Amino acid sequence: MQSLSQGINGTPEYAIQLFAIAGATDVTLEVPGRNYSFTFSLKANEIKKLTLPSFNFEPSGSGVISDLAIHIQTTLPIEVVAIHNRIFFSATTRLFPYKSLGLNHVIIAAEDAMDASPSALLVVATADNTEVNVCQSPCGTKGEFSFILNRGQTYQFQSIDDLTGTIVNGDKPIAVFSGARQAALRDGDDSHIYMAMPPTTFADTLYAIVPDLGVASRTYIILLASEDGTQIDVGANAVKLNQNESIEVAVSTPLMVRSNKPIFSAQYHVGSGIRGKDGPAMIINQPVSSMVNKSGFRTKKDVAFTILTHAITFITKEPSSVIMNSVVVDGFKPIPDSDLFYLSTSLQGGSYLLSSTSGVLGQVYGSTAAEYYSFSLGYNDTAKVFPPFYTYSESCNSWAIVPSVNIGNFGLVNTSTAFVGTKVDVISSDGRLVYRDLNIEELNTQFTLKLAAGLYYLRLNACGSIRKFIVVNQ
Repeated sequence: MQSLSQGINGTPEYAIQLFAIAGATDVTLEVPGRNYSFTFSLKANEIKKLTLPSFNFEPSGSGVISDLAIHIQTTLPIEVVAIHNRIFFSATTRLFPYKSLGLNHVIIAAEDAMDASPSALLVVATADNTEVNVCQSPCGTKGEFSFILNRGQTYQFQSIDDLTGTIVNGDKPIAVFSGARQAALRDGDDSHIYMAMPPTTFADTLYAIVPDLGVASRTYIILLASEDGTQIDVGANAVKLNQNESIEVAVSTPLMVRSNKPIFSAQYHVGSGIRGKDGPAMIINQPVSSMVNKSGFRTKKDVAFTILTHAITFITKEPSSVIMNSVVVDGFKPIPDSDLFYLSTSLQGGSYLLSSTSGVLGQVYGSTAAEYYSFSLGYNDTAKVFPPFYTYSESCNSWAIVPSVNIGNFGLVNTSTAFVGTKVDVISSDGRLVYRDLNIEELNTQFTLKLAAGLYYLRLNACGSIRKFIVVNQ
């Protein structure tokens, strides 16, 4: 995504950080629009930073289609972080693998309090002839438009208004990024804000929020509702939102966010009021259901004369299970009104291997004069995607769960006989397989299951597609 004007604050360096989480693997990095391809290998558990070729990867302006996308393919799964290195204006984000990409998105972005820089979103196409529709927030009053992208093309849209709540849908899986070109959040220094935005299937009902180390007094979250009538408890406070509405809430201590319907949460902090101390930051919060068992990362490098200080935040249910570089991590504290624990601690620059048998989530971050970087430890998307490809057909998009699910009684509405004989699974929000291989014996099949109140995923195995539903006991 576009940062500040080229030639200011040095020439940007574009890089990726790769972690061979599943074993030794071959990697092919391709820039389709530049006819560029490079193949190399990673050892098991290797953490590698790779500087990209010296193309100018940033699009410039709004409504711009470019051919700057980067495609990474491996023989075994890896984790990837995108890195934009630039004096005072660096940014990082963890990337979503292809299997996690979706069709439907509602974004959380950032707005420049000085009204000098636009809020922004960027769409990346994974396939030819991808039709994308964008409805600027609030949808129906700010305009709606569509465009076509081929594989490897990107589309950037910018607005002086905050793009949070903007709907971005594709007819094939797309990657979506959001933030701002260069923004001061409320006050303090400005910086580039850049995050990968998950599809709507990643919205959830339970989040643990922990301010980054040293910036609690400047931290706030944005909560974005995916459905009407969403009731959210933020610590001891309660808010109510309708579909695609958002609200800012100041957060100075660790707390839980609970909702009756799936939401997104993003964590921000304002740049220091002391110019040149540190910049603003944004990260998409991971739901509690996204805890990972393994992660590997390297702290971001210094740029020119700037010297970064690094830190990490952990959130887990079992502190004694968290191991970093072969040492058990200690010092955890309880998060009020939950069974979770957290730890925010400083890090030395370098590479780290992290594991937890019970699961852990959190983020790595660091700051220096006027800048800040942050990326998550990773997503456990087991309950949200399966299999690692999409089946494109009218049938796969024509089914829905009957609303108002009560005490586990619900139905599947569809119009295609292709579903007859298909099996479905039901998965709880924490990733447990509750029911396996339920048979669809006829159109508009009805189910009666014993389900506790809560959020569930129903997976149609023939298509590998997911629908979410809430069970309320009435």
